[in-house]
Amino acid sequence: MPCPHCKITIIKRSSNESAVSAAAYQSGEKLFSEYDQEQKHYPYKNEVTHKEILLPPHAPPEFADRNTLWNSAEAQEKQWNSQLARRFVLAIPREIPSEQHADLIRDYCREFFVSKGMIADFAIHDKGDGKAKVLSSMIAYQNMGHGKKTVGIAKENAYTMKVLYRLGYHWPTTSRAYVGKLVAALDGLGFFKEQERDK
Repeated sequence: MPCPHCKITIIKRSSNESAVSAAAYQSGEKLFSEYDQEQKHYPYKNEVTHKEILLPPHAPPEFADRNTLWNSAEAQEKQWNSQLARRFVLAIPREIPSEQHADLIRDYCREFFVSKGMIADFAIHDKGDGKAKVLSSMIAYQNMGHGKKTVGIAKENAYTMKVLYRLGYHWPTTSRAYVGKLVAALDGLGFFKEQERDK
């Protein structure tokens, strides 16, 4: 089973970071930041093949607009050291066809964010290496009136097994063919003694 790269970081104002800027970077869109009154745009980000915002049932429907969503997220946080969003960078296993990438990440976001009341904004980037970038809100929407701070998101790669298995992909941890090739390679290097090969 492949072990995809999964990097999790927090977008923090104390690090001079912006949720609007992060959303513009991963989506390839032009977004205007109300916080610093600047347009955020990264025209060289031309490898975006899919982008989508997933809302939980109780989130304000206007948050389906990326500019509205992340400006609102920043407006809710007033402190100089506020945490504005979670950012996930996920490598997609090469065995999965590109036309299934969006379904895979959508499933992941629904299970690990939307089901907990959080908004997920994801984009698929493909420069031949298949990556997904996800921004999730720091607020879980339990009702239309207000948000509630969430519990932490687990940082393990358990999503890989769960979502891939649901899509019908099954890789054994080790296979007979893999072990056979490994033994043959070591044997070719003279790693085994003569009597060990004959056992």
